[in-house]
Amino acid sequence: MQEVGADHRTLERTFARAVAAHNEGLDEEALKLFKQVLALEPRLPEPRLEVALILLRCGELEEADAQAREALAHLEKGWRALDTLSDDQLMAHGCNLLAEIIKERIATGEILHADPGILRKLWREAEQLVERAARLDPDNQDIMHNYFGFRGSRDRGPAG
Repeated sequence: MQEVGADHRTLERTFARAVAAHNEGLDEEALKLFKQVLALEPRLPEPRLEVALILLRCGELEEADAQAREALAHLEKGWRALDTLSDDQLMAHGCNLLAEIIKERIATGEILHADPGILRKLWREAEQLVERAARLDPDNQDIMHNYFGFRGSRDRGPAG
């Protein structure tokens, strides 16, 4: 875990408040607090993944996609805030989340009018992300459910 530049105690308190708000279903408050954490230390992947998850639930798919991709980039560089999950588990969570975001972007028609080649490319990217997540954390039931869902639809690909 790389050391963060901002005041660690402030980060911890704000992150804990954000998690509590998120757990209570207060997504708007949680989003505000997670963004405060990121303003203090933008390289932390955990709050960025939480932001991506909230944005996915709110239907803000393009921004959710960007946040998840940035979180994965920081994870690849070794940035971490917490040690509650192993590196593999956290990377698997991020890969699975980005795959879900991509799948939702395709399913909701956000990119419905895209070139079929682009749709296939996005579908393949999501499939590869889920495969990576399944390799990294094969004991995670959510990931494995998503993995087998992609495997079952491999021949069909995205609708479109």
